[in-house]
Amino acid sequence: MAKSRMTELVKFGWTDYFAKHFVETGDYMPARVVAQHRSGYRVQTDTAELPARTAGRMRYQAPSPAELPAVGDWVVVQAEVERREVTIHRVLPRKSRFSRKVSGPRTEEQVVAANADTVWIVSSLDQDFSLRRIERYLTLA
Repeated sequence: MAKSRMTELVKFGWTDYFAKHFVETGDYMPARVVAQHRSGYRVQTDTAELPARTAGRMRYQAPSPAELPAVGDWVVVQAEVERREVTIHRVLPRKSRFSRKVSGPRTEEQVVAANADTVWIVSSLDQDFSLRRIERYLTLA
C-alpha cells in the first residue's frame, strides 16, 4: 500500500498488527468500522467515510453474530464506485473486544466494540440513571 495512504490510516488506529494480517490484492483495501446500523455499516477508508454492507457469503458463513463486524473492527473491503458504497469481505483479527451476552434467553456473545485502547463511560443524570449499570460497565472495561 502506498506510504501516503498508510499515513492516513494511522490516524484511525492502523498499526503493524493489522498490517501483517492484511494482504493487499487488487480492488481490496482496509477500512475501519465507525458505525453499525440495522441496515449496514459506515466505514472509514484512507480517503472517505462510506456506507458499507457485508458480503452475502460472509453473513451466511459466520459461525455466530460475534464474528460479524463491530464498531472499531478493521475490515477488508471492496469499493463499488458506481454506488459509492463498499462491501465488507473479511474482519481482520481483533486485538481486543468489548462484548456482552445478547439480551433475552439466548447465550450468544454480542460484540459492542472492538480494538479499543481507551474506554469512556458516560451516563446521563436523568431518570434512566443507574449506578448498577455503571458498575457493570466498569467491570466489563
